[in-house]
Amino acid sequence: MALTGHRVLQGRPQDDLAHLDAPATACGGQEEWDPFRMRLPLIAAGAGGDEAVAPARAHPEGNTSYAAQPIAALLAGSGRTEEAVTVLEQRARLGGQP
Repeated sequence: MALTGHRVLQGRPQDDLAHLDAPATACGGQEEWDPFRMRLPLIAAGAGGDEAVAPARAHPEGNTSYAAQPIAALLAGSGRTEEAVTVLEQRARLGGQP
C-alpha cells in the first residue's frame, strides 16, 4: 500500500489504476467491493472526487453499509459535506445492514 500512496503523492494514480485493471478485466469487468474501493482514492486523485463518487454509487454494492464510509469520504473531500452526512445517516438508520 505504501507504494500506492507514494505514487498518488507523485501525481501518478493512473499507474495504480492500470495495475488494478488487470484483475477486473479478468473477472469480466466486475469487481467485488473491497478491491473496487481501492480504486476510489486513485480515481479521486486523478480526476477528482466527483468522478469517483459516480462509479462508487453505481457499483452493485454501492448502496450497502460497506460502501457508506468510502462514499461519504469522497463526498466530504469534494466539499459535499451535507451529502456525506446524509449517506452516513441513511446507513445508520438501517442499522449498518448491508
